[in-house]
Amino acid sequence: MRFAAVAAACSMVLAVGLPSTAFAEIESVEGDVEELVVTEMTSVVDMGSESLSIISFEEQQDVPVSRTLPVDLTGPGLFLYDPDLVATTLDCDGIVSSHLFHIDSPMDASLVGDGAATFVDPVLMVLVTEPSLAETDDLLGHPLVTYPAPGSGGRAWEGNDEIGIDGRRVTFHLGVTNNVDHVRVVTGSCEPSLDAGVPDAGDGGSTVDASRDPDGEVVGGEVDDVVSFRGAGGCACVAAPGPAVDVPWLAVGLLWMLVRARGIRRRIG
Repeated sequence: MRFAAVAAACSMVLAVGLPSTAFAEIESVEGDVEELVVTEMTSVVDMGSESLSIISFEEQQDVPVSRTLPVDLTGPGLFLYDPDLVATTLDCDGIVSSHLFHIDSPMDASLVGDGAATFVDPVLMVLVTEPSLAETDDLLGHPLVTYPAPGSGGRAWEGNDEIGIDGRRVTFHLGVTNNVDHVRVVTGSCEPSLDAGVPDAGDGGSTVDASRDPDGEVVGGEVDDVVSFRGAGGCACVAAPGPAVDVPWLAVGLLWMLVRARGIRRRIG
């Protein structure tokens, strides 16, 4: 009986919801893309110098960012190498994750890699120019990886490079001869999370008549405190918070269930 009470208590906790600890990682790779887990100090300049693959690894994950970020490419679309590409900027106030893709020419021989990667979160931006990569190394780079010094050159996209962006998926066509190519894919959102926008009870939160799906269609009746956010592809979306939970009363309920289970056990014994 005690186990039944504990199981019921656990069910109640799960119903409330626990914070997720999953990183916004690379979900899958295709073609010439190979995943690498960084476990010791290494240099991104020499990484994969004897590999014929596009090496990918996770950089910083679920990082709170409140600053202006450079933006080279943002989807959807297929982007060809442009030597005159100048980054725009984005005022970011959200949670982002970073993933680096690296290809290095072995023994200065020509190398071309074609592949793709799919991510858990929507692709926010792709960085391919040296100024943008250097500017974000400290913020988004892996703590165990040494990155090229700013202005050292030889890491931006070049030649016949192509990058495709479509939702959570990025495709790569990267070619190198004497240098390396680095592509930093940033996923997540540059807008505050839903939790940050949900007012507490009694703080003046409003009630609206309906919520809408990403296409703007009405999908529900009256909901409290509908929160807007921006989803994949730039769509304006809404989400309504679930029912509020009074944590002190939840604790009292759990304690009562355990005491009651112990009393029943004593009567049976």
